[in-house]
Amino acid sequence: MADRKRRSSGDGSVYRIESGRDAGKWCAQVDLGWTDQGRRSRPRRICVTEKAAKAELKELLKRRDAGVKEIRTVHDWLGYWLEHMIRPDRSPATYATYRQVVRWAESGISARIGLLDLKPQHVRQMQATMRTAGASPARVWYVTTTLSTIMNAALADQLLIRNPVKPVLERTTKPEGTKRTALTWTDAMAAIDRTTDPRTRARLVVGFMAGLRPSEAIGLRWEDLELADDGGVWHGTLHVEGQIGRHGVAAGQYVDPKSRHSRRAVPLEAGAAAILAAWRDLAPESAWVFPGASLERPVRYETDRAWFVAALTSAGVPAITPHGARATFTSRLLDRGVSVAVAARLLGDLPETLIKHYARSSEGIEREAVRALEG
Repeated sequence: MADRKRRSSGDGSVYRIESGRDAGKWCAQVDLGWTDQGRRSRPRRICVTEKAAKAELKELLKRRDAGVKEIRTVHDWLGYWLEHMIRPDRSPATYATYRQVVRWAESGISARIGLLDLKPQHVRQMQATMRTAGASPARVWYVTTTLSTIMNAALADQLLIRNPVKPVLERTTKPEGTKRTALTWTDAMAAIDRTTDPRTRARLVVGFMAGLRPSEAIGLRWEDLELADDGGVWHGTLHVEGQIGRHGVAAGQYVDPKSRHSRRAVPLEAGAAAILAAWRDLAPESAWVFPGASLERPVRYETDRAWFVAALTSAGVPAITPHGARATFTSRLLDRGVSVAVAARLLGDLPETLIKHYARSSEGIEREAVRALEG
């Protein structure tokens, strides 16, 4: 038996646990009513001291009185998380990506499952439903990982006692990550030099010599470029102000950059500025640097990727993806002694993101570390 301290009806309770794994600890508990399955909803918080348990009880009561009890089902929480924790601070493209994740989760988890009733077996059923629908292992992994993040948010809001997705995620095989293969700088320059089409040369330049993401390159407008001829030597600056969305309602739309770090100005080398200026003189009348067939819209992702890969193949160099050109730009910066912090600013990333994703083929970070030790 546990030593319970009785309180007024509806005030919750604080009691000491006398048996089991948590014997000797204190528990705060609040009654949130009944779930759709006819079960009592009674979230608990286990604490080491009575004082801590009383503090937890106050938080539980505050959240209950603020209407948290209206979030009863998993679907309720998914919708709340998407609209109140993602939409206000994220770009439309990011919101659309998470909306797809929520749809996958909603299709695999019954709308009748209460948030407090979610079990690992429900998550495994969601994965099975995804596989039956033809989702790739990478998609199953991504949705499961994101669902775990969503449930961690519920933990932080004290709506759950534990994360039911975590044990499933620990047993889900992570697929092999897609390598961001980079060309050597020699191969990159050979591809640009051997390409005769002005448009394709310009597209290779913004990838290899400016490090733009594919979504940023496709969304590049002429008003974003500053180009000037200084006595036969071109120079300029490329301003990244937005990108073209790829998923959901933002697909094909000009939207805000990926993050606040992504909005940036990238100085152009003379050769890069000259190639872009040559394309500007020949380009059709369009607001977009790389327009699609209608000229009023930018080129489609699939078309851009096909042209990019075809250009590298024709130049006789390894055919990498447009995103791989960004890795080439990063490696060149670091190998030339540019600091990680400065390289990250030029790429529109955080330094830790640059190190994690783009610097695997570069010796620049190791050299910078050695210089720091010698200093």
